[in-house]
Amino acid sequence: MTPISLGRFGDDRREDAGVYLHTRLVEDCAHGISVRRLGQHRAGEMRLSRFLHNDAVTVEEMVATAAARTAERCAGCDVLVIQDTTVARSDGGGGLYLHVAIAVDAEDGALLGLVHATFLTREHGRRATRTSRPIEDKESQRWLDGAAAARVCAKARRITMVADRESDIYEAFVRRPEGVDLLVRAA
Repeated sequence: MTPISLGRFGDDRREDAGVYLHTRLVEDCAHGISVRRLGQHRAGEMRLSRFLHNDAVTVEEMVATAAARTAERCAGCDVLVIQDTTVARSDGGGGLYLHVAIAVDAEDGALLGLVHATFLTREHGRRATRTSRPIEDKESQRWLDGAAAARVCAKARRITMVADRESDIYEAFVRRPEGVDLLVRAA
């Protein structure tokens, strides 16, 4: 990854804040997520807030960093990469959705980490044109992106992508990355 110049926020401080955020998320995510709770105290809350509001910190960079760390933990394992989409904010049929792919050790069920994540914005009125649009212009592309991202676990003994019936699309099987098996609930 190319280093980013942060001006008054040096790379060491950004890395420290990123490690702090990761540690707090892992330790406390089962209880709901808020910056106040993750920070544990005012200084921690401010540290996380500054980190998250820094223009050099992006969702893409955080996902890429998490995926690189996940790749290290996948080495030598039989890995299940599980994809799903959840509602982040609903606007009555539209809204903001989060699609994630996580790696899990197939033998003991241990969470290995994040492989891929992307936010989707759903709009009303696009259903009528869905058959005429290419896959790259559809929300369904997220399943292909998640499968492609599973290659980050290349040092695993075996990679199996697991997804629900929404991912049962022709393109997912045709464009399946080499070395990634698919287990998909049939639509």
